[in-house]
This record gives sequence, structure tokens and C-alpha cells, in this order.
Amino acid sequence: MSGGKETARQKMIGMMYLVLTALLALNVSSTVIEKFIFLNDSLERANREAEDRNVQILEAMRESVKEKGSKTEDVAVIKDADEVRGKTIDLIRRLEDYKEEFIEETKGYEEGYEFNEPNSKGRKGNRHHIIGKTDYDGVGHYMMAEEEGGQGHGIALKAILGEYTEYIKGVMASNEAPEGVLEHFQSLTPDAIDDPIYSEDPNQEGKKWSQLAFEYSPTHAGLATLSELQASVLGFETRGLDFLKTRTGLTEIVFDEIKAMVNPVAKYVVSGSKYEAEMFIAASASAAKPIMKYNGQDLAVVNGVGKVEFTARHSGGNSGAEKKSFTADITVATAGGDTTFSSVIEYYVVKPAIVISSNTAVSLYRNCANEVRVSVPGLSGNYNPTFGGSGAQFISGTGGELNIVPKSNARKVVLSVSNAGQKIGNKEFSVKGIPAPTIQAKRGNTVVTPAQPIPTGTTALRIEAVADSDFAEGHQADARFVVTSGEASLLSGGIVRKKIPFRNGQLDLRSIASNVRKGDALVIEIKSVARRNFQNQTENFPKFAKFLSINY
Repeated sequence: MSGGKETARQKMIGMMYLVLTALLALNVSSTVIEKFIFLNDSLERANREAEDRNVQILEAMRESVKEKGSKTEDVAVIKDADEVRGKTIDLIRRLEDYKEEFIEETKGYEEGYEFNEPNSKGRKGNRHHIIGKTDYDGVGHYMMAEEEGGQGHGIALKAILGEYTEYIKGVMASNEAPEGVLEHFQSLTPDAIDDPIYSEDPNQEGKKWSQLAFEYSPTHAGLATLSELQASVLGFETRGLDFLKTRTGLTEIVFDEIKAMVNPVAKYVVSGSKYEAEMFIAASASAAKPIMKYNGQDLAVVNGVGKVEFTARHSGGNSGAEKKSFTADITVATAGGDTTFSSVIEYYVVKPAIVISSNTAVSLYRNCANEVRVSVPGLSGNYNPTFGGSGAQFISGTGGELNIVPKSNARKVVLSVSNAGQKIGNKEFSVKGIPAPTIQAKRGNTVVTPAQPIPTGTTALRIEAVADSDFAEGHQADARFVVTSGEASLLSGGIVRKKIPFRNGQLDLRSIASNVRKGDALVIEIKSVARRNFQNQTENFPKFAKFLSINY
């Protein structure tokens, strides 16, 4: 009803109001109207009590801020609270004006019960004695929209109450009120479609708030309705001040955000070993605004929780775990002033170990892309390495994948591994040369060997440089060789009869095919071999067999 904390008396009055409204809808006797007079009196007394309590809360807030030295941030909260009080007073008085307008609309006060001057509460007479006591149409006609047959004054009141609701929510939001506080400030004037009760009633479909609240209401029922709205406004103010006072240290800390927490000894457990953890309840206060620090540095606090985050560093002096600590400070405002809770948190930093894995033996071939995977157990999801070093080009992939390309003159390579700007360590590799390819001749798809002479009519041979099988298995993109130039000599009886140059491994024998006899030999001199690397760059390769002999 009010959106704030209600006393038992207020709750009882609210229930009576609902019951009497229902009875009124049944057109019961004028006795019910007398009950509305009683109800309105009770509501007005409860409202005066609520207003007094709100004034007391505001005064207590002023004293608390003064005792704490009138800090700038606390003074700003008091300014907001003063403004809330002023806006509430204005709205309560405006609702009192509406009460007088209701009475005037239903022919005013009975003779002899008028006041010559309005009293301090805005009344112009004794509300127990009004002429329109049994007038069922005046209030509704005054408040309902024109399309509902009224004068439309309810539209203005709905707007005023809506502006107040949004104002209160804005003040709370600017003071960082959590959603749990903001959700209490709902519309005080919902139309039937927005009301959780009336929206389910087909008889009320399409009705506006002014019609729901005031149609067929005798004057005192209208007065009670406005008193109930005043109670709701004061309830909004109470809830708003209750929250604002938490900003000035006037309230005890109320732990309303409660979670089950589990603190494991370790998040990673070796198969076959025990998982150990402590389970406990953790609570925070959504309304409090704690100041949290780690080693004296301020932390961002969201919903009462501060996040500590820093890069743990090992001194590098030894490979064991180093014991370290930091100081955690949480300062909260309490009735006795700011209170700081401190704790020293211990943790251990383990020096990470670099682990190298590869499909081949972990030694590097010169001028080749040597693919390795670098891992650092223990960093887990925080692992995002960068690589550097000496003696090579380092080409990074993803997730620790790396190609190391040693320089042509390098004898060793030093790999430096860092993570998030922190150096993890170095790893040293030996460098070796690329093994020489095997030179072979092929007739079609058949490899020619000295033990098997070729036919005398052979017109072409293919001279190939075949990579070492172990090298090719781990470095396929770097194991592409080709014989780029050479010369073949035809020998008959030990005498060179003709020389045939060739390029790119293609040896054309058509010029000698008709002159070859059994027993002749073909001596092939390999003059140059090239290698194409993983970047499709070509380089001369100096290591290869120089001669190959083939018999006819």
C-alpha cells in the first residue's frame, strides 16, 4: 500500500479501507459511510505519526553527520534528504487541497461547522459535518476523465503522483541504491490494465485509475482514498530516508545479501587425491557503501563486493613456492562512526616451469620452421604468452604454439617466454644443419639403380633430390628439394662420347638414344640443388652427392 514500513495500525486501516470499498460497491446502508469517516480519521492520525517519525529520522541524520565532522559526501546526502522532505510536504498539502475541493464540489460544510480561516492543516471546516455526506456522484464526476463523464481532475493528480514517484527513484538511484530498493517505488495510480487485481477482473477492463478509485464514491470515501494516498507518499519518504541514512552511518549494518561460499584448498586436484574445501555463509549489506582497499589502494565495489586482482610475481631466486601476503581493509559507516575491518591475506607464488613439446626431437634445424608448443603448467586460463629471444625468428601462433626459425649462422637459440608482461624464463636449444638429400634418377615412376641397367632406347630421366625421411616427417614444408642444374656424360669404353646439360632435374636423352650400346654408362654430375622453405622462398643448398652413375 504505502511502499514503506507500515505499523500494525496502518496495516489494519488499509484492510478496513479495502473492505469498506467492497461494501460500498454493493450500495450498503449509510452506516458504512460513517465507517469511512472513522477510517479517514484513523488514516489521518497514522499519517501524522508517520510524518513525525520521518522528521525525527531526518534530524537524527543531521546529528550523525555533524558528529562525524560534516564530511562533504554526507552533507550531500542530507541535502537530498531535505529536498525529499520538502517535496513530500508539498505533495501532502496538495492532497489536502484535493480533499477541500471534494467537499466544495459536494456543496461544502454544514452550516455552523465552517472555519472563518483555514487552519494549519489546510482544513476549512469540520469534516465530520459536510453536506455531501451521501453524495455518490460528486467526487467521481470531479476526478474521472471527460471521456468517462467527469471533469478530468484525476489526470492532473495522477501526473503529480507519478512525478513524485520518479523523483524519489531518481534520488535513490543517484545515491547508488540497489535494485532491491528501487523496485519498491511502484506507481501509486495504476490503471486497470496495470493493476495486478483489476487486470484479472473483466468488469474493470479498460478503466482508468481515476474511475477505479473514485467512481460512485461518497465524499468521505473520496477523502479516505486521498488519505490512503498520503500514507503511500509518506511510506515512500520513509523508505527513501531509511536508505539515505545508511549513507550517513546512522543505521546498523543489515546483511541482506547472503550466499553459500566454498573455499577449496586447491581448484586443481590430481586424480586419486582428495578434494578439500571449507563451506560457509558469506553476507553483504546491499544498502551499505563500503570502502575497500588492497595494500592501501582503492578497489571498485559493485553490489557490496570488491574484486582484488593483481599479477603475482616470483622473485626468481629459487624454484620453490614463495610465501607472500597483502592487507585487505573494508571500511563501513556505523552509528559510532567509520569502522575499518582489516585482515592480512597470505598466498604462495610458485615459479612456473616452461614445458616444450614437439612432434620431433627438440633440437632445431637451421633456416627451417621448427614447430613447438610452449606450455607453463599452473597458469591455466591466465596463460597468454609472448615470445622473444636470440638466434632466431619467433613466429607466434595461438595458445602457446610457436615456430622457431634459427638464423643461418646460429649455433644455439635462446627462447624467452613472458606472460602478461612478466618474464617466465628462458629455454635454450641446439641448432643443427639440414641433412643432405639423396640424389636419385627415375625412369617414369621407377627408381634407377646401378644393379639394374636401363634400356638403350631410353629418351628421358628425372633426376631428383629426396629429403631425409626423418627430417621430412617433422618439416614437410621445409623439405622440398630440386636439382636445378647438372650435366650427363655418355661413356663408351671409358671414353666420353657426348655431354648433355640439363636443368630442373629434367634430363633429355633423345640426342644419344640411337647411338647407345649395351655396356655404355651414363655419368651424371649434379652441379646445384635448391630448397624451397615454409615461406616458399628458394635457397641454394650446398650439401648433396655430386655424381650418379647409370649403366645401359
